[in-house]
Formats: sequence, C-alpha cells, structure tokens
Amino acid sequence: DRGENSTVIPGTERFIFDQPNAYIAFYELQSAKRMLLQLQFQATMDLCNNINRHLLSKHDEQARNQLWHLANAYNNWDKFRHAEAANIFGRQRTVHSDLEELMPSADTVQRLHEIGQSASGKFSEALIADLVANVDRRLREGAWDNAVARMYRATEMLAQFALASHSPTFNTSEVQLDSFPKETRHKLETITHGETRIGIDKAYRVLEALDSDLGPAYLQKGGVTD
Repeated sequence: DRGENSTVIPGTERFIFDQPNAYIAFYELQSAKRMLLQLQFQATMDLCNNINRHLLSKHDEQARNQLWHLANAYNNWDKFRHAEAANIFGRQRTVHSDLEELMPSADTVQRLHEIGQSASGKFSEALIADLVANVDRRLREGAWDNAVARMYRATEMLAQFALASHSPTFNTSEVQLDSFPKETRHKLETITHGETRIGIDKAYRVLEALDSDLGPAYLQKGGVTD
C-alpha cells in the first residue's frame, strides 16, 4: 500500500510472482488471430498448436481451441472441401466472445453445405462465385499462377453452367446436337466440327450462337487458346 507522496507504507510490501512466458503465450494467441485475418490458415493452426495452453487463462485457452477449429474450417474451404468446412463451422455451437468477427454467418455456412453436397461435376452460381473469391485470395497472397489457373476454371465453369442451363442443354464434355432445331444445329456443327468435347473458346462461341450475352462479352475480350 502507498501513503502520502505515493511512498510505500512500511510493512505492506508484497512480492508478486508472475510468469513472463504467460505474456508470450497471450501474445502468440493475438498473433494467431491476426494470421487468420490475413488468410494464413495453416500458419494459424500451427501457431495455435505451439502455444502452451497451460500458460493461458481459461478464457484464452477456450479462444485458442476455437481459433484452431475456425482456421481448420477456413483451410478446408480454401481447398474447396466445402462439406468438411461447413461441418466444422456447424460444430461451433457457441462462438467465443473474442472470435465473433471470424465466424461466418449461418447463411454462408448453409451455402457451403449446399455446394459440398452437390454431386461431382455439377455447376452452380454459388460455386462459381466461390471460385472467383478464391482467385481474389490468391492474388492477395501473390500466388499469381494459382490465381490465373483458378480464374481460367471459373471462366470455363461459367460457360458450362450457362450451357447446362440452356434448353436444350449443351454438355461441353459430351456434345450431342440432336435435340436442337435444324438451323441451330447447323450453326453449332460449324463450331464443334463433330468433336464430342470442346474447350473454353468454342464453348463461348456456342453461347454466342445460342444468343447468350456471355458469348460476345467473352469473345470481344479476345478469349483464350483452347
């Protein structure tokens, strides 16, 4: 205790023992949270694993545990394992007060679940949008080659989705023209040349022939080489 002039009153002195490592553990927890915000999902998991949980308060230990699970969920999402990501998010029944900003909305988790439950080869607007968002993350981390590859796939998938939604449907992996009217079929035959599989440029040329705005929009940009 202190008296006048903030001097210690004799006999009231106390020794306070503290563990410097506890401060380090707390600092590492804050660093792990920043890593997640920077989209460094695996690094967040690794740092959480390395934090000595015995040096954390109960409150912070609970935050560490849930932070690891959230990073794991985002890591799965980033690798297109949507169903696993949705399941992990869904198991976080109670969100730690320090991590509320890191938890996606219930609607987002539901959409992840729906994408994950879709059969292989199925295309959807949600999946295309997710792929484009993945491109943005790759650009932010400077992974240009991965970004270009994913953008190519998103562009290809958009054409496949539009053609699959057309009536009659058109499958770029199994071209069949019998269902189309004679005049339209002739137009498509001049594009496909009897091929049963076509690439991205021809897919957008087919869309143009089917009077879709996507075809001209893509082709006016110069397209890519099949």
